[in-house]
Amino acid sequence: MKIVIAGAGEVGFHLIERLYREGISLSVIDTDKWILQELKDKFDIQVDQANIIDSRFLRKAHLKDADLFLAITNSDETNMIACKMAKSAGVKTTVCRIRSVQLEGAKKDASLASLGIDHIINPVELVADELCQMVIAPNLVDRHLFDEGRLALFGYQVQDYNRFVGKTFAEIQSQLRGLSISLALLSRQERCFLPDPEHRLEVSDQLYVFCPTAHHAQLREEMGYTKVSAKSKRVMINGGGHIGLRLASRLEKTAHQVRIIEPNEVRAQRIAGRLSKAMVLQFDGTELKKLEAEGVDEQDFFISVTSLEEVNLTACLMAKQHSDAKAICLVKQQELIAILERATAIDRAISPRLTTSRSLDQFIGEGRVKSAFSQGSMQILELYLQNGSKGVGLKIGDLELGDATAIGMVKRGESFVIPSASLVLEAGDLILLLVHRLDKPMILEKFGLGS
Repeated sequence: MKIVIAGAGEVGFHLIERLYREGISLSVIDTDKWILQELKDKFDIQVDQANIIDSRFLRKAHLKDADLFLAITNSDETNMIACKMAKSAGVKTTVCRIRSVQLEGAKKDASLASLGIDHIINPVELVADELCQMVIAPNLVDRHLFDEGRLALFGYQVQDYNRFVGKTFAEIQSQLRGLSISLALLSRQERCFLPDPEHRLEVSDQLYVFCPTAHHAQLREEMGYTKVSAKSKRVMINGGGHIGLRLASRLEKTAHQVRIIEPNEVRAQRIAGRLSKAMVLQFDGTELKKLEAEGVDEQDFFISVTSLEEVNLTACLMAKQHSDAKAICLVKQQELIAILERATAIDRAISPRLTTSRSLDQFIGEGRVKSAFSQGSMQILELYLQNGSKGVGLKIGDLELGDATAIGMVKRGESFVIPSASLVLEAGDLILLLVHRLDKPMILEKFGLGS
């Protein structure tokens, strides 16, 4: 697969580093010669210092045979123009990062088609959705959708009141089998791996499961998390920018009580006009006396999403010192996530750049296989089996996938089938492979997809 990436910022750099390790052919276009030189020195990939909205961009030789064009610069308008030009140059599929421009309504598809855009990625929507899930399901630490949203990989932080604690993974799987829920991965002590059936679930583990989205409520009930999510929560949001407003708008449609802090008077008035239930407070979210006066000590969640990383850090630390609220901090540097969550009182950290990069996974792939998700050294691959595909007609137990690889779920027709050693793979199956990054080439060869 050949991918052209326009924009070598933080999102682009993280994505480039990962795709390079997977051996994917990359070309990167940017106007910053220093970033491009660093990329070329570090990864030995093709780089091009060019203005992607210049008409000469159309004549770039590496565009016409590209399978995928990712426009992920910091400018919505630049990304949209670049996609239109890339499509005109012959690129098969284009993905456009759009943050502020609204493309909604009945004419959305027609608008995208006229701009040469096949798919859009909106970091604001992605982050607001993830933050909303953190409030609604506070033990949920990860979520990735498959099969147009009908199946999800849910990652849960295991608390002491989780009903599965102390049970073996074989016992847990037996309990969930009737709901078509399949255990996928376990993250423990900074390692992510396939759980052994005889190992037991421990407090502080992160458990990843494949679950039909229609059965998510039953999954939470089995774990004992239903009462936690059903309770009305008090949420204070610091920052009335795009993310803060979008989050407040979503939360006020639920039973939760929302307060949003915005220091700019004009912006605060505009937010108040767009929200119907949330209370808008105009002050600096790092002013302790005002936080206390507005009841920070009574909040269940304090979420800081301003555009300034240092403000978010300060506000969250102040909220933690003076309340029992769960503090969630928006950061730019994804490297800060692990540091904040392990070494400070802040409960969760989220990076729009990392969220956007991971969302782009769904477009990475060629033909019958896509790299859909990654956690540590483990990856989840979506693989579609056709007539004549290697593996069709074989029992899963006869594939000899090794200890670090497993089939996590099989989509057959309209049903999700939990894999077993005796299950025979059929043409038309969509399988979700759990594979160690180093084993990926060997595993793909078993399905006739080697290089």
